[in-house]
Amino acid sequence: MDAEVLAELKSYLDKEIAEMTYKIEILKKIREIIEKELKAVSFKTAAEVMETDKQAKEERVIPLLSKDGGVLAEIYVRKDMLRIVPSAGIDFSYNSPPIASFLIGKVLASMVEEDRRLLEESKISEEERLKYEVNVSGDALKEIVVFNYRDQRRLNRIREAAKWAFQKAYEQERSK
Repeated sequence: MDAEVLAELKSYLDKEIAEMTYKIEILKKIREIIEKELKAVSFKTAAEVMETDKQAKEERVIPLLSKDGGVLAEIYVRKDMLRIVPSAGIDFSYNSPPIASFLIGKVLASMVEEDRRLLEESKISEEERLKYEVNVSGDALKEIVVFNYRDQRRLNRIREAAKWAFQKAYEQERSK
């Protein structure tokens, strides 16, 4: 190879190296920005991590069993809230009468009404008032979240009502 070809190859390589070095610097800057954003949204103090761990330990699970022994749903219970989550693989319609009319329309709604009266009488604060959310995807019930159920009596009432409602909805779905 002659000197001219070698010089061209060297020039080409220098140009490519410079271009790739520039691209690497840009990629490093993008990575830094992403790392800063990740730290901002995901950083937890030691106290927050300990609180999360404490809450996870305080959460207990109550399975709602069908008459044939299968798990229809699970209730995840914490001190101030509970979540009723249907079992994977079983689709419960939000509009199913046992769920919509009984569990939500009668049991939870009556607790909300009871708390409204207690709030008016200044026996409880707004923060203590029972509230609930129903999360659905289309017609499928994903979870029912109940905030401020407050005592064991109410937890038992919700658990028994949910067990009955999910069992009836399951039976209705199977008979179709």
